[in-house]
Amino acid sequence: MILVDDLEQDYVLRCLNRKGVSFTRALMKGHGGGYDQDAWRRWLVSLDGFLVPDISEFPSVDVFLIEVDEVLDYFQGGERLPELGFREFQDFSERFLETDSDSEGEFWEEAV
Repeated sequence: MILVDDLEQDYVLRCLNRKGVSFTRALMKGHGGGYDQDAWRRWLVSLDGFLVPDISEFPSVDVFLIEVDEVLDYFQGGERLPELGFREFQDFSERFLETDSDSEGEFWEEAV
């Protein structure tokens, strides 16, 4: 699923659950699928980032906005399989993601 915001940026939705999160394309997973580093990188070029809701503590859901550059950097351009276990995601978020949710200029609304 690709979501488009008010600034016409494209984001892919990937849910974080207690097992983790994957940043691969759906067609690269499951029966008959296989990870292709070059195809994955070409796909990322068409995106602005990922929206990652943490559904592990549902009904409380935190949503992370992750830029493509952060994913490419963390996974060394696709040299590593772009999947994170739950604890790995916590390390990733501490390294790359801002924790200030009150930054000026936000265009995402919080659902109540």
